[in-house]
Amino acid sequence: MIPISAENLQESLINIERDVKHLDQKLSHKIMFIAEEIITNIIRHGDFGTNEKQISFNLDIKNNILTFRDNAKEFNMLTHPDPDITLDIKERVPGGLGIYLTKKYAKSIKYSYENGFNILKVYI
Repeated sequence: MIPISAENLQESLINIERDVKHLDQKLSHKIMFIAEEIITNIIRHGDFGTNEKQISFNLDIKNNILTFRDNAKEFNMLTHPDPDITLDIKERVPGGLGIYLTKKYAKSIKYSYENGFNILKVYI
């Protein structure tokens, strides 16, 4: 697991991009989109309360599994309602599109909350 913070987000994303560069372009795009979306959401929206933020990421390229781990308050993105994409953009409530697209890009997603940590596994 690679520790990630707001301070090293760009560096972390550059490293992920380097690691997926050799993959099929469609697959590498999905990995980069999901990694950036989930990590950014954790940093921006995670409720860490008084906890020191602990965010980590692992990419299993061989099996196309992205694992995210954080100590924010329990949040299961799988239960987050999808945005109504049938509405005109001016009528939509902001937010949720990145989670929606992550769900669409993934073959499957598993979530658990263990020992004070959100653990999200995204299978591509």
